[in-house]
Amino acid sequence: MDGTPQRPGRMTSLLPLAAIAVGGLLCVIAPTLVAGTKLMDAPLFPLIRTSVEGLSWVAIVLLCLLGLASGMLTRLSPFAIAPASVAVLPVAAITEMVVDTSTHNLIPFELVMYLFMTIPALCGAMLGRFLSLRIHRPPGARELPHT
Repeated sequence: MDGTPQRPGRMTSLLPLAAIAVGGLLCVIAPTLVAGTKLMDAPLFPLIRTSVEGLSWVAIVLLCLLGLASGMLTRLSPFAIAPASVAVLPVAAITEMVVDTSTHNLIPFELVMYLFMTIPALCGAMLGRFLSLRIHRPPGARELPHT
């Protein structure tokens, strides 16, 4: 190495984003699995359908915690973390729609709902980024004096 700073490659960003996407899916389906809810009919993903239609506050809190952890542990922007946290859900909906065209008749509203589901992860990621910057302040860095 010649001492020049290295720019992160795509893989260094894609791997955490993929992990956040899987974590977001787990945040949404975990309350349904724990509660033992009876699954609804769906062409491909009955667990995802049941979880989204019966979305609980626990899933929202888990998405916020996922955002918080991601904001603290990665250098990703909160505006990348938030959509990644629910990225699997619209992909699953569109996949089901392709397989069975009679499903997801209100897909525009469903996509808007997924957009709103990013808000807890965004808030958590912003808080995580703030805490990370406060905790990892370089030695010798001081706050500006108040005038």
